[in-house]
Amino acid sequence: MAVMAGLYTSESGIARLPEAEAEAEAQTLHRTYDAIPLPASFSGVKQLLDATMSNHGQPIGGVEAVHFAGHGDYDPATPDAAVV
Repeated sequence: MAVMAGLYTSESGIARLPEAEAEAEAQTLHRTYDAIPLPASFSGVKQLLDATMSNHGQPIGGVEAVHFAGHGDYDPATPDAAVV
């Protein structure tokens, strides 16, 4: 499992996710299930999609599940334009 959580600062102009921060979702999943933490960034997503992940220094390729806590944009009229 990989886990990504967007930790947004006030300077970013993007609303913070207080429930995700309060629960420390990413940390809990990492600690409980050995989920691989990835930055919610271009490089983190690229690692995930390219299946170039490692765990405890060992290359593992891809993962079977991803937990993402962040913002997205979805318009049912244009589903192909949805973004995370």
